[in-house]
Amino acid sequence: MLWIQRQDITPVPATQYQRSSSGTAMSKNPMLFADPVEVRGHMAAEISHALLLEAQDDMRCLYLERTEEPSLYEGLFIAKDDEVLTFLEKIRGSSGARANDSGTCGVSRFRASKETSNKSSSKIDEEGIQVAVCRHGILLRALNHYRGEIFAYPMFIQKDMAERANVTFFAMDVICRYWPYLSKVADNFTDMQPLMEMRPFLSVMHAKAHTAKCEVRWGGRNQDGAGNTVGEEVEQVNSFLSRAALVTKYMTKAGRENMLTQQAMGWNKKKTANIHKVLANRYIKISERAKLEAASFSDFRQKNGITEQTAQQWVCDVQEWAVTGATEDLRAEIESIIVTLLRKKQDLYRQHNSNQTRQRKRRKIRELKNKLRQKIRLYNAIAEDTIDEELASNLTEDYILPWERSEDGHSFRLKRSVFDQTMLIRRLEEEQSILVKEMSQHITSLRKEIKAVDKLKENIRMGCK
Repeated sequence: MLWIQRQDITPVPATQYQRSSSGTAMSKNPMLFADPVEVRGHMAAEISHALLLEAQDDMRCLYLERTEEPSLYEGLFIAKDDEVLTFLEKIRGSSGARANDSGTCGVSRFRASKETSNKSSSKIDEEGIQVAVCRHGILLRALNHYRGEIFAYPMFIQKDMAERANVTFFAMDVICRYWPYLSKVADNFTDMQPLMEMRPFLSVMHAKAHTAKCEVRWGGRNQDGAGNTVGEEVEQVNSFLSRAALVTKYMTKAGRENMLTQQAMGWNKKKTANIHKVLANRYIKISERAKLEAASFSDFRQKNGITEQTAQQWVCDVQEWAVTGATEDLRAEIESIIVTLLRKKQDLYRQHNSNQTRQRKRRKIRELKNKLRQKIRLYNAIAEDTIDEELASNLTEDYILPWERSEDGHSFRLKRSVFDQTMLIRRLEEEQSILVKEMSQHITSLRKEIKAVDKLKENIRMGCK
């Protein structure tokens, strides 16, 4: 089983890439070329079965100076520009749906969370490409950008992939903003309604930048059936394709598309050649980790006196908390800021090994603490159950917010910890089943190839006679 689709959240202007890449040496890796027929057959083989996830991303460095020339691989990997333009005009002109262009989720602001974007004033044709990959990083589809990241671009690829394969999940960095917009579009167009059959998936790493409620509700780690997929697989592909940025900007339009298609084919060929090793190694690692996490969680429950029934109840409590109440409510804002501060404080030395980087992170933590104090003062002015400003702002470990206090005396933080650990163990167990199914699918695919080769050999023998 595979997955597909994600969109990035931090597009960079094309002119910035041009300046930064002028002094960079081009990769010494040889370009992989293949016959067009082989490319078409290989691309089709990648989506000939059910897909678990579709992950999509944007790359603004692969832009192109304005030229006109037909491409040898037109529409094979990169979608035809006229088809994309027709789709954009249809969605933006007739749907009546409007997205929340604020781009904010808690204390974070996402530049990719918008419906419209102005075209660059630079003298360039394409500003970048949007790519879709499966959960193993195999390239599936792409399209050219003619303006900044907008919802219509991933929607086009999502619709295209829905017609080619049975996709289970749709992964994206701003799925909490994209999915409500897609729902409005589907209400106006019947051909878009099958897209709602996919399940939204907020990529695991980017979920840390969203609100706590958003992470619980949309986060990939909390989606049943998702396994241990993180939804960030497209970043590997971006790193590979971005090597062509130094030369594609000087090519003709056809030459650029030919090169990117050949690169995609070479990447996919390398991935599929090693897929059996990847699946086997991943299964071994996941099995070992599942045992360790289960043992660790069992010790944690015994230490805190938590029964299995209580843990399941707390999981339900957290899930109900994530879908109730308005995100603009003061309580939700205070909870979101506190959770964000705790994570940033925890990751300060674990994820950053540079003093300069830590200094920026500490400045951000101070800003968040000042914002938290303001929200607490505002809450205390209108609520009866006041919050201790000092204890809450200093992130005192044993301090419990007034609305988090329960009869059993357990804090919401403890419930959230149980929830996260429970979800992790479930995903690891699901991943083992998914990997077994994927290995079975791979064996079936190899057997079909063997039969095809045997048939070809038999035809050759008959022809020689």
